[in-house]
Amino acid sequence: MLLALLLITAPASLQIDGADPALHERLHRMLLPLWRRSLDAERVAKRLRSVYMRSGRFLTEVEHEVEGEALRLIVSPSKQARIQSVRFLGNAALSDEELGKAMFNRLDSASARLQGLGNFLPEALTDDVTGLRQAYFAKGYIFAKIKPPRVYVDPDLNAVRLEVSVVEGERFNLGKLAVTGLPEGERFAFATGQAFSVSGIHAAVEKVRLAWMRRGHALVQVKERSEVDAAGNSVSLWLDFVAGPLCRIEALEWVGVTKVETAVLSRLMRIHAGDRYDHGLLLEEIGRLRSLGLIMGAQIVTAEGAKPDAVRVRLVGQDAMQKWYPAFTMTYLPGEGAVLLLQLSTPNFLGKGIRFRGSSWLSSERRLFDLSIGVPALLHPLDNLGFEIHNRDRKYPTLQAQSRGFSASYGRSLDRRRRWSVFTTLGIDYWDLSSFTASETVAFDEPNVGIQTSYGLSYDDRDSGLLGTRGQRLSLSLDLAPSHGRNGLSFSAQRLQRLPFGFRGRAKFSVRQQSSGSGPQFALYMGGPGTLRGYYAYTVAPRLSSGEFVGLPIGGDRSVNGGLELGYGLNSVLEPFVFLDGGNAFRDRWFEQPSSPRRLYGGLAWSWGFGLLLRLPVLPFRFEWGRPLTRGPGDPEMLFSLGIGTN
Repeated sequence: MLLALLLITAPASLQIDGADPALHERLHRMLLPLWRRSLDAERVAKRLRSVYMRSGRFLTEVEHEVEGEALRLIVSPSKQARIQSVRFLGNAALSDEELGKAMFNRLDSASARLQGLGNFLPEALTDDVTGLRQAYFAKGYIFAKIKPPRVYVDPDLNAVRLEVSVVEGERFNLGKLAVTGLPEGERFAFATGQAFSVSGIHAAVEKVRLAWMRRGHALVQVKERSEVDAAGNSVSLWLDFVAGPLCRIEALEWVGVTKVETAVLSRLMRIHAGDRYDHGLLLEEIGRLRSLGLIMGAQIVTAEGAKPDAVRVRLVGQDAMQKWYPAFTMTYLPGEGAVLLLQLSTPNFLGKGIRFRGSSWLSSERRLFDLSIGVPALLHPLDNLGFEIHNRDRKYPTLQAQSRGFSASYGRSLDRRRRWSVFTTLGIDYWDLSSFTASETVAFDEPNVGIQTSYGLSYDDRDSGLLGTRGQRLSLSLDLAPSHGRNGLSFSAQRLQRLPFGFRGRAKFSVRQQSSGSGPQFALYMGGPGTLRGYYAYTVAPRLSSGEFVGLPIGGDRSVNGGLELGYGLNSVLEPFVFLDGGNAFRDRWFEQPSSPRRLYGGLAWSWGFGLLLRLPVLPFRFEWGRPLTRGPGDPEMLFSLGIGTN
């Protein structure tokens, strides 16, 4: 009797299976009251299906099962309908292509899919109207009227067609312009007679505001007034910039960042509470912390302080997209198959901004393992102290070399803009060397323990590593290892350049010379990814001219390497490119290699090729196919390499 009573009075329940996880809780809150009120399963299922219909997933099916007052809904979601066509009516000043780019609901195409668009998004139709209106405002059509898009669903429910009616109206130009309060040497970047572009004028106003803020006037204000002349199709504009006082920072705080301690960000910065307000330096510091991988970016928000010349600064930061960055490169070498270099790194170990990296090279012919830790801002906001332990085993054509050791490095920027920097490294290695022939392996009579140091000077203003698109890096380094008879001097340069029409250029050059009496493990070779793409590693170098292994590469004491790349950004993600590489290693004399098995031009071996760069923000991909231009015996016709990761 009691059990029957409990069954009768049990509250109605609802279970939803197959719904999108992001929608599940909202759907449950919306449908449970409806089920309790009506106990109409068909009505509840219809309401659930309507939610999916409104999101453009027209083929979604919903089944239901009822047991007493318990309802179970089984959802089979369909894909969103694609946008088959977008038609504009009444437009003349702006083309269909220009208007289409202002919408979220874009025509389905390969480029749209790369940007995550091309699906029908009913909830974005209002935003489409706003975007189209802003596109007209940018051209001076300030009274343009945009009607909400009409949606026509195909009979098979897999696609839709959109139709947008536009009344452009007349174009308005900027009439009278009066601007006061400009900083000395600054001009307003908009002139009378130009189309009254709301976005263009706003950009010009913001440029003047930033000019005052860079001069320390953090609380600059803009007073504006406008007047429309409908008969003359013009708008008059009066602007008055009130700079306010030169400000000092009363308080500076980070907010919105959770993956790194805000105290670490403050310690790494060169501007603090009590300093004069410097907007340019704040922007530089945000960019530097972003390049270190600690944040994605930050917005500067200022507010009045306790005194007229005091300002409170809040840096509203965005967390980095991920804390750990995997990377690996792969190439194919004869006898080794696929060679993988694996790497795992983080710029924010233990939330302290400590840089950690671990690398391992997986191959039967060469082994590498290292762990390194960098501690930034130990003595100064622009310095870095690093430690590394490593175990490296590498097989050259005639030599097996293994080193196990430890190194410490220290670097520091020399200028306020962190372009110039100096660095020094001290390392201790234990070497185990042996040469091999067809019949025996012979150990080298070399010192087992060696101390080496290096000193360097560099200039770097690139925007960021693999994803960089502009800037340059120059580096000069001196290496000293007296116990192995090795002293070396090297110079390298890299230039990234944005070119017209969406092209991007990359150029690199390096030259190195070391003492001729250095140990054989320090011999220089060319070939493989990073030097001469299209050639196998250790194959482009001076060779034995006599003996049992005549023709085997033995390496040189000097080298030259350079390369050019030309890429075209199809969009913000996909960039195909072509490249040309040249380089060689020499012994005793520059640009002479009598024992070379291949024809050289200018003393160098050459290769060309093509590749594809996917600029994904979390995990970029780089594919390369290299072909030797000066191909000799044993050189491949084409060599493929792949790089994945942020390093």
